[in-house]
Amino acid sequence: MNLYGFVVPGADGTSVDLWDRHGEVVLVVALPSRPEPSPRAEGLQRLADTFRAQGFTVLGVPLAGGPRDGAGYGVTFPVLAPQDPDSPLLSWLVAGAPMDSGVGVLPAFTRFLVGRDGTVVARFPADGDAKDLIAAVQAQLARPVPPTPERPAPPVPTGPQPDQVLTPAGLPAVLEPAPVGADGREILEAELVVEEDDEVDTPVAAAADEELIDERLARLEQQVAAERLEADLAEPAPPESTGRDLQDLSDDLRDLEIDAQLRQE
Repeated sequence: MNLYGFVVPGADGTSVDLWDRHGEVVLVVALPSRPEPSPRAEGLQRLADTFRAQGFTVLGVPLAGGPRDGAGYGVTFPVLAPQDPDSPLLSWLVAGAPMDSGVGVLPAFTRFLVGRDGTVVARFPADGDAKDLIAAVQAQLARPVPPTPERPAPPVPTGPQPDQVLTPAGLPAVLEPAPVGADGREILEAELVVEEDDEVDTPVAAAADEELIDERLARLEQQVAAERLEADLAEPAPPESTGRDLQDLSDDLRDLEIDAQLRQE
């Protein structure tokens, strides 16, 4: 493992791939959690400006609790997002240059020098001699730049992925995309969507519906039977006399009167 295998969060919220630092001499500095301009930060900035053209970079790593935007230190060299002392990057740096004492403690402005091959070559305490640091940087810059190796392929996942299922043999089988209809929506062979307000049929609910239907049918049959019985018991209404029937009756009475008069004469 070397420096180029790390992808760390940047101060701007993006990921910083340290693979891009291949062939550079990098000085990783643990910055204090409380940002403020200081003579040490100014000295690191002058060091970065002096040797930048030769392939030298200072990389600031604020300790936990520091500003996420990397501001406040008064420097222009790259500053990452804050990290705990036991983060993968800082743990790797400490393992490459172990501390003599105070295991688990990482003082601010502790500096780790990484050579052109991506390995930790030296560690400098915050109160160390600046001349020793400069001499070590110059010694690493004097080394030839190694060729950049081919970027390794990402590791192959060992478990099933979101778009995969395991076959009986245990091998991942890629699912084919679902067909798309004319409206642009995916057509699924079997899909059950239940909204929160939708009623779901259950055996109990179905039985209750059948009882309600039977009750309504019984009421309707009783109503029909009652109407039929009432019609059967009702007396037929007398036929209405028409104007023609009254005229015939009047004529008959008049004829009877005429006959009676003739008989008297």
